[in-house]
Amino acid sequence: MGSTMVDSALFRNFCGTERAREIWCDEAMLKNWFKFWVALAQAEEEIGIVPKGTAAAIDAVSDVSTYDLDALREKIEETTHPCIPLCWEIEKRAKDGLGKWVHWGATLQD
Repeated sequence: MGSTMVDSALFRNFCGTERAREIWCDEAMLKNWFKFWVALAQAEEEIGIVPKGTAAAIDAVSDVSTYDLDALREKIEETTHPCIPLCWEIEKRAKDGLGKWVHWGATLQD
């Protein structure tokens, strides 16, 4: 049961398109987050903010299909933050402790 016009079987194409839903689906959004985090880490590696190998370590754990989206949703609801639970999961999965640098410098809290 949908709660918005975009979710509605009757109105979803009235308020959006199949292509828009493909772009904004959870899997596509997470893939783009990983692209951002890898690019950020590459830039930060170049200027010495994070250790060399950080971008590759993040990229190595970026297969969205290996993540439990239901568990991730639960953690997002628990923390009320959209990306911190995924950052925690990346930190656990990335080799050599390099996952701790994911999202580094992208917020004021770093």
